[in-house]
Parts: sequence; structure tokens; C-alpha cells
Amino acid sequence: MGVTIKSILGVVKTVSPWFDTGWILIPGIGTASAYADLDAFGTLFELTHLPKRGIFISARLLDLDDEGTNAKLEVHCFRERFTPTADNSALAITDADVRYGYECSISIDNGYDNNTSFFVVKDDLRIQFFAPRRRLYAQCQTRGAPNIAAGSEPLVRLQGIVLEP
Repeated sequence: MGVTIKSILGVVKTVSPWFDTGWILIPGIGTASAYADLDAFGTLFELTHLPKRGIFISARLLDLDDEGTNAKLEVHCFRERFTPTADNSALAITDADVRYGYECSISIDNGYDNNTSFFVVKDDLRIQFFAPRRRLYAQCQTRGAPNIAAGSEPLVRLQGIVLEP
């Protein structure tokens, strides 16, 4: 996969296509609950239809509850299914899970307030990953102290470049 471009000199260069997870509702978030900094935010979810190898370039968080400066989080990604931490508890990923399956963490911060929601953008990530089964397992962690209203659960979106389809 990729677009082949021929230069004037006849040299061939392959440009990898982009991938986009689309908006993902973070599952298992307890509404009307006060979270503390570094808590598990929701439960385990899967990032599917990924390339086998890629580079995360940008991450987005749409905070429909307009938490403002509390709308920051980490997305921890693993190649293997891991034991998730219960929602709204201090995130405690086991040493074994980190040793055998940890792939990367993506920090999403630097937001924009639009009066009804808070949009958080992280560009220029350059985080390489390897997903041999074209999926990663993930769990989010708070960076701040959000309190999410029912019906206003946040969404996350990851975009990147395909290195190996």
C-alpha cells in the first residue's frame, strides 16, 4: 500500500498512507464521579484496523463535558490484552503487562475551549508502534481531576502514518 511517485530523474519514492481510528467513546467512565489525577479513566478498549507498523502523528480528545484544564489524559497502549485497572482507581498496570506487552503512551493536552466543550489536540507525536495483529489494547489515565456528566463522556481519536500495512 502506498502511493508511488516518480521524480523527474526516474527515482521512485513510496509515500505511506494515513490511518485514522475515528472518534472512540472511552468505555466504562463513571459519570458524576470525581476522578483524581493519575486515575484509570474508563476501562480497557481496543484500537482495531491499525497497520502492523505505524507512527502515531496526532491525538485528539473531545471533552463534551467542558472540563477545561482537567481535560488531559494519557492513552496507554499494549500489544497484548492486559489486566485493566478499575475505573476511577489509581492506575496500576502490572509489571508483567508492562514487560511483555507495553507498546507506547500518548499524552493528550493543550486544549481549546469552545464554550460548550473542550477540544484537546496533540500534534507532531512521532510515536512508532508495532501491532502484529493490527490492533492495540488501551486504557486511559487522567491528568487532572475531571468529573464527567452523564451523556457527556469524552471521545479520543488517533491518526498516523502506515509503515507496514
